[in-house]
Amino acid sequence: MTHFKKNVVMAVLPIKEEELSPLHRILLHTDGTVTQVLRQWTGSIINIIKPALNSCFLWDDLEKHELYVKNVNDGRSPENFKYREVILQSAKTGTNLVYALSIIYVDNLTPAVLHKLDHTDFGIGMIISAEKLETFREILFFNKFEVKKFPFFRKIFPSANQFILHRAYVIYHLKKPCFIINEYFPSEPEHFDFQILGSDKERILGYHVDSFKA
Repeated sequence: MTHFKKNVVMAVLPIKEEELSPLHRILLHTDGTVTQVLRQWTGSIINIIKPALNSCFLWDDLEKHELYVKNVNDGRSPENFKYREVILQSAKTGTNLVYALSIIYVDNLTPAVLHKLDHTDFGIGMIISAEKLETFREILFFNKFEVKKFPFFRKIFPSANQFILHRAYVIYHLKKPCFIINEYFPSEPEHFDFQILGSDKERILGYHVDSFKA
């Protein structure tokens, strides 16, 4: 089952494992919190940035092009849901590292969780940990979009030139879906502000200028 409308499918490209740097593989496959992964790899505190009241980052563009997943594998959409946008930003450099759009199943969450989602800048992983929820994460898929076809991504990632990588996954609690999370980040590994010596960069990143060919 495709999650994208017909006129967008041709612009949605598959990702090949061999074209990924180690960090990209971790970000796409991890079943832990992306915030913690970024903190360890960049050596920086990660700030969680939410849009101003009654505004949005990319939701209107993603909705227009339907470049996000809003239902689980069985095709059912939540009857009562809300959206949440955040940017994961390096406190050290101010660089926007990852953008996330979450669909929240309101009926499957406690009032305490919903309050933290609305009134704090905690990441979802931090809220799950604080509330001691037992959860399971199911990665649905990952793919990539050409920046030149969807230039609105540069509103968040102004230096992105090649592709935006996207992954979608579901977080379940008590066997019920609670969140569908869509994460987006640039394909260029140098975007992530590594604290790495030049002599070690190729060994650790495994990055070459001819990576990410369409």
